[in-house]
Amino acid sequence: MVVLLSDIGGTNIRFSILDGNEISAVEYYKTNDFKNIETALACYLKQINKQPQKMVFGVAGLVQNGCVKLTNADFEVNQKTLESLYPNTKIKIVNDFVLQGYGVLDVSKKELRAIGENSFEQTGNKVVLGPGTGLGSCFLIEEDDEYKILSSESGHTSLAPVSVNQQKILAEMTKEEYPLSFEDVISGSGLCRLYQAISKIHQLAPDDAWLKEVEEMKQSFGISDLKESLFMPLRPKEITLLAEKEEEIALLTYWYFFEFLGIYASNLALTIKADGGVYLVGNLLNQALIRKLLIKSWFRKFFDLKGVFSTYMKNVPVFLVEKPSVQIDGLVFIAKTL
Repeated sequence: MVVLLSDIGGTNIRFSILDGNEISAVEYYKTNDFKNIETALACYLKQINKQPQKMVFGVAGLVQNGCVKLTNADFEVNQKTLESLYPNTKIKIVNDFVLQGYGVLDVSKKELRAIGENSFEQTGNKVVLGPGTGLGSCFLIEEDDEYKILSSESGHTSLAPVSVNQQKILAEMTKEEYPLSFEDVISGSGLCRLYQAISKIHQLAPDDAWLKEVEEMKQSFGISDLKESLFMPLRPKEITLLAEKEEEIALLTYWYFFEFLGIYASNLALTIKADGGVYLVGNLLNQALIRKLLIKSWFRKFFDLKGVFSTYMKNVPVFLVEKPSVQIDGLVFIAKTL
C-alpha cells in the first residue's frame, strides 16, 4: 500500500511516501511557487513515478467541508478537486496541528525537554502549540484512557498585555495594526513586527521599568555586553542572526516573544484544564540558539502568572518536543486509520 503524506504550511509544502512500513525522505517545495495543491502534487508524483492508493494532507488553515485556504499564503486545498483528479484514491484533509497532536502522543521521554520544575509526564488533557509562519495549536482531550484531537484557531484570539513593558510594546504595534492577535506577535512575521516596535521604544529614552528588564534579560541570558544594531532586519532569520551576535534589540525581541508565548500557552492550558501538560513543537523552537533562549527566558514566569490560578499553573507540566518529524508521525497515524 502506497500512501502519500503531505504537510502544507505557509512557507513549505512537504511530501513523502509511506510504502508498507518504510517512509521516504521528505521533499520540500516552496508554497508560494504554486497556486494550489494539484500543481504541486503533480510535480511531486511525476518526480517519484508512483501512484498512491491513499493521500493524507495536513494543512495550515481552517478546514471547512474538505476545503482549506491557507491563512498565511495564497494557496488552496480542495478535497473534491483532488477526488476528481484521483478517483480511485482515498483522501483525507486535516488541520496541520492535528498531525502535531497525534505525533506528540508517540514521542518518547528522551524527546521531551521539561520547562519548569514540576514538568513531568502525567495523564489529563493536553495542549500542543508552536509558532512558525503562523501560530498553530490543538487540544488533546482525554476520554476513557484515549485522546480525541480537537483542531483550533486560537492563535487568532486577541492579545492583551500583562506587564507595563508589554503594554508599551503593544501600544507601539497597534499604531500600525489594531486589534492584535497572538499570531500577529508570536510568529515569523510577528517576530519582525516585535523587533520594529522594540527598536522604536528603545531608541526613545526608555524609562526605568524598561531599562530594569533589559538588565534582567542580560542576567538571565548570561550576557554582559550587548551589541548595537548592525542593520534593520526584514526577515526572522536576520533577527536570529543578530541574536547570535548578541545584538541588543534582537535579544530583547526574543525575550518578549517568549513572554507572549508564555501568556498564550497558559491561556490555552487553563481553558481546557491541561493537567496532562503543554507541548511546544516546531522547527523554530528547535533551532539551537532559540531553544537556549527559550529555556533561559521568562516564558515559565508568564505561563505561571495567572492570579488566583497561579498555584495551579505552576503544577502544569510544559515540554519542548525535541523531535523534528512530529507531523510526519501524525500523518502516518492518520494514514493507518484510512
